[in-house]
Amino acid sequence: MPELLFAGDRFSISMDLAKSFPQGNNIYSVKMFDQNNLIMCGKNGTIVRTTNAGSNWKITRIPSGEYLSSIFFTNSSTGFVVSSSNSEIQKTTDSGETWTLNSSGLASSYERIIFINEQTGYACGGGGIANGVLIRTTNGGSDWNVIHTHTSRFTSVSFPSPDTGYVIGHNQTFFKTTNAGANWTSLNIPISNLCMHFTDVNTGYISGNSNANVYKTTNSGNNWTSQSTSAGGSIEDIFFINQNRGWVTGSTSAYSLTTNGGTNWFHFSTGATSDFHSVHFADPLNGCIVGENGKTLITNNGGFIWENLSRGSVSALNNVWFMNSQTGFAVGWLFTVLKTNDAGATWNSIAYNNFSNITLNSVFFTDQNTGYAVGDTIYSPLRGTLYKTTNGGTNWNRHYRTQNGSRFRDVYFLNRDTGFIVTSSGVLKTTNAGANYQSVSGSFDLNSITFITPQTGYCSGRNGVVIKSTDGGSVWTNVATNTTFDLNDISFADANTGYAVGYPDAICKTTNGGNNWTTLSAGTFDYRYYSVKFMNAQSGIVTAGRSPGASKILKTTDGGTTWTTDDFYTTELMLSTFFTDGNTGYISGTNGLIIKTSNGGLTFTGLHESVLPESMRLHQNFPNPFNPKTVISYEIGNANFVSLKVYDMSGKEVTTLVNEMNNAGRHEVEFDATNLPSGVYFYAMRVNGLLAGVKRMVILK
Repeated sequence: MPELLFAGDRFSISMDLAKSFPQGNNIYSVKMFDQNNLIMCGKNGTIVRTTNAGSNWKITRIPSGEYLSSIFFTNSSTGFVVSSSNSEIQKTTDSGETWTLNSSGLASSYERIIFINEQTGYACGGGGIANGVLIRTTNGGSDWNVIHTHTSRFTSVSFPSPDTGYVIGHNQTFFKTTNAGANWTSLNIPISNLCMHFTDVNTGYISGNSNANVYKTTNSGNNWTSQSTSAGGSIEDIFFINQNRGWVTGSTSAYSLTTNGGTNWFHFSTGATSDFHSVHFADPLNGCIVGENGKTLITNNGGFIWENLSRGSVSALNNVWFMNSQTGFAVGWLFTVLKTNDAGATWNSIAYNNFSNITLNSVFFTDQNTGYAVGDTIYSPLRGTLYKTTNGGTNWNRHYRTQNGSRFRDVYFLNRDTGFIVTSSGVLKTTNAGANYQSVSGSFDLNSITFITPQTGYCSGRNGVVIKSTDGGSVWTNVATNTTFDLNDISFADANTGYAVGYPDAICKTTNGGNNWTTLSAGTFDYRYYSVKFMNAQSGIVTAGRSPGASKILKTTDGGTTWTTDDFYTTELMLSTFFTDGNTGYISGTNGLIIKTSNGGLTFTGLHESVLPESMRLHQNFPNPFNPKTVISYEIGNANFVSLKVYDMSGKEVTTLVNEMNNAGRHEVEFDATNLPSGVYFYAMRVNGLLAGVKRMVILK
């Protein structure tokens, strides 16, 4: 569970994503410092940052900030964030690691915060003393004072110089100051505004909700001309890096770019399916757009081609399991199998079998090479199936299939020969490495299995069922749990103390090896408990969630007498928990979520999110510049479907060079540009639909 850190009145909750990004929450504002460093904020008090262009993601949560609407940094360390759901302004001096309550009470909520230098900043919003409120600090946020109010809510503020500033809002509200806010003049504008950006005291751009046009002024807001961006929906943010180059983004998962101060706008589709709320560029080439469900795209070529940093597995990862401290697996929908060899620093998709009709529910390895995964068919006929690998998960073969329509939900092996499958009809046991299975438990609808010794094991299931074996799984006995709730998972800390969790909000505990069970209370809320893990008899965590919406991690340090809960950083469901020791654990869930803890669940430390194959590289073409032919080479570590396409400067696709399955190894393709004019072009490679690289080349005739 995340840790609530206090240092004076400084607080935050911090964790990192092990693989998946987005984290599921909407992102409303982003700041990009350079091609590697960016930070963003959004729903559920979420602040997300990376220092290596998305290879690792650090998440900090401000518990009181339900909707963090705007973020601004005055330097690499000092930043501010405001919320559209409360009156707080938060400040960080350590690059977003922790946040301090900086101001409260001047307005009910805020939409935008900006600084013109390290001392002077402005925030606008409304509520409280007036519908529209603009406040200012002149000492780096130590004090804030109201400098302007209005009957309509303010939505954005811009100060292109220390003296000249603008504030806009609802109901076609627009004010200008030329004396740093001492006096304000109301000006007419053609729309009710949502966003604004001024490049100097005279030149500015505005746009309104449900209006795909941008309006430009060159005389300090006295007159406005309409510019069509062809965005096809509402514009939610405008950003210019200089007088000529700017970007707008909003609904319809698209954005528009101008390179001549808005005289012409080029409309692009990003290929994403989420609306975008914010755009920011560090320089003319490196930028980022963010939006719904944590969708995050970056570009290093000015916005012609975008890399989707939300590119992790979109499949639900039903189970995560480690064979040792370094090597682990996560499995899920559509026969997704991910593997890590470095304690989660990287995760690679390793299974490419034609089992697209299968959802995998559980995985278990008996050694480095031999592993088993169980799952069900997604479509009729519904049948549980066991798959086996003998080469570390690279290839999987169907090894056993039920004949009675039972679902296979969990798999567990005591040694290389003796193992169990937990099904919707009971327990199946093998003593010959899966060659044959026999029913050993009677008819129980089961979900989970665990053994605390080679002789003693437990299964949990539907209707409050817990069964126990004391002879290595040959005979199973039903033990009463005093609940009729479905029990999804079971965990034993020692021979006597165990816990089982399920739905609705059921936590059961035994202190005498399962002979008797009591029901614990962790609070009243309509959540399903998905997984449980106790590191010792007193300390454990439970994952909980409901669909759609929220997730929680519950933690106890007193054997379940009391529980602390936290609305987590993601709307994804957390389905499985696995600990390699008392401190190191992993949680997997929907939309490819994997998170890791290294301190028993107090905080979560982050890892790489990419699931691209290992040893993959796109090389620079040679010769470059060229006329009329050049060679493009690339490498892939495993057999994959590769797409290699060429684009012009407007982002229009020129030609497809590769669009087929490729074997592992180095590949070369010749590009003939005889029929193309001189100019700058880009080529992009995708592997299994994931962007693997973008390079720039020049045709010189």
